[in-house]
Amino acid sequence: MHKEHIRFIINPVSGYSRKDNIGALLKDNLDHSKYSFDVVYTERKGHATELTQSAIDSGVPIVVACGGDGTVNEVASAIAHSDAVLGIIPNGSGNGFAMHIGMGRNTKRAIKKLNDAIVQTIDTCSVNNQFFLNLAGIG
Repeated sequence: MHKEHIRFIINPVSGYSRKDNIGALLKDNLDHSKYSFDVVYTERKGHATELTQSAIDSGVPIVVACGGDGTVNEVASAIAHSDAVLGIIPNGSGNGFAMHIGMGRNTKRAIKKLNDAIVQTIDTCSVNNQFFLNLAGIG
């Protein structure tokens, strides 16, 4: 059986909880008969977009944003016009988009949901050439 590769992009400063246990949670809860994976960490604003583009350029078919809405937005902005698939492990303070799509806030449960996830196409938005999902603020 062919394993799909997943790149997990973790924003270590998003939300309230520590992110250093995600590697162990992935090891214990991701279906390793279906998926291989690697983990990278963001270092600054915009870095998740760069890391995602690098993954896409390397042929990684699934990129999972581990963070809040900002991290999800950055990853999704690079994925939007590619064949790659976006996954989400909600680790932000609000997780509005993850909540909207039913991911909840539990990291372990979110990882397990990836094992049987169904790919769905969603609408995206842009205003003044600025990409976004779910929320946009003006004022």
